[in-house]
Amino acid sequence: MVAKGTPDLAAMMLSPYEYFPDPMAVARDDRLGKEEKLSILKSMEADARELEIADEENMGGGEQHSLASVRRAVRAVDPEAAARSEAAQTSKAL
Repeated sequence: MVAKGTPDLAAMMLSPYEYFPDPMAVARDDRLGKEEKLSILKSMEADARELEIADEENMGGGEQHSLASVRRAVRAVDPEAAARSEAAQTSKAL
């Protein structure tokens, strides 16, 4: 649950980098519960995937938000969720 005086979860999910400098900052934030952290990190993961696609198409702007840093933060918050997510990505790649 987001603590009083904390921006709402929807705002943090919509623009996570306005509230957190990097994914590990989400993982360390004591104001947020596990599910809230995972929701924000999922948004960061989507952003990182879009940036990777843009970079592959030579349309990137040099952003440093990496998918690997998001995955490390997810593992820090919930190792089991990270394992499930990585397994799902592996099966999609095959």
